[in-house]
Formats: sequence, structure tokens, C-alpha cells
Amino acid sequence: MGWVVWLVRPARKTRRRQRRHLAVRIFPQTYEFSCCASVLQTALHALTGEVIEHDDAVALTKCAPHGAQLSRIATALRKRCRVKPTRLSRLAAVRRALNAGQLVISSDVVSWGGRHAILLVGATPKGFYLADSNLPSVRWKSEGFVRRASDEFIAIEANVK
Repeated sequence: MGWVVWLVRPARKTRRRQRRHLAVRIFPQTYEFSCCASVLQTALHALTGEVIEHDDAVALTKCAPHGAQLSRIATALRKRCRVKPTRLSRLAAVRRALNAGQLVISSDVVSWGGRHAILLVGATPKGFYLADSNLPSVRWKSEGFVRRASDEFIAIEANVK
């Protein structure tokens, strides 16, 4: 009789998945035109922990009844919690800002059939994590999608004196 050799596979080391985005609470939009107010609520909660009512956010962004420009969100954040908004034009600059821990306000013209405000909260080498007020959780989208869908980026730098 010969020897029986058992091949034992070494235990696989499990690696914890590292989160590549900021943990944010997404506030849903209540009205069809209030995505800017939801982005303001989400950004304000991520930066300061403050929770404001949706109608107050609508009043701050002046988005009723036809929506608002993204600069109104940045202005409301600047007045409310002293942040420094910076317009960005290239995705490389957006990725640098996200890797530095900043939030980036952006738009999405592809997913919902018109201009829709979203918040970019993280970056990978091939894409971005975005918080959308119409979706319940943070989603990853490719760099090509973000390039097609977004036409404006505003980085929000916190802790400005």
C-alpha cells in the first residue's frame, strides 16, 4: 500500500474591505425640484453634524419651484458653516479634492432626464462614489459616466478660518 497525501490548502487571509468614500447620511428629496436642498442637507450633516429640515434647505437654496444652480448650494454652505467653495474643471482635480477629504457638489444630466444635483464623496482610480438624493445609499459610477453626466464641479473645503 502506498502513502496517501492530503493536500491542505492554506487558510485564505481575509482582507477587510476598505471604505473609499466618506460615510454620509443621504437625505431624500421631498419635491421634484428639491435635489439641491437634499445635497445641502447631506453636505451640512457631513461637515458639521447639523440636521436641518428639508423646507429650510429649500428656502436656503431658493430652489422652489424650478430648481437652483449648484453655486447656490455652495453659497448656502459658505454662509452657514464657513467653508471655501472652489470650482473645478478637470476630473483629476476632483479626484485630488476627494482624496483630501473634501466633498464635491456636482450635477447629473444623464440619470434623471434633466439637471440633478449630486454629491461626490469618494474616488477610486477608475471612478467615483456619489450620494444621490433619489437613491438610498452611496453608489459607485465609472469615470466615463461622471464625465458624460456632469458639467460642473464645486469642491467644498472645510475648516477654513
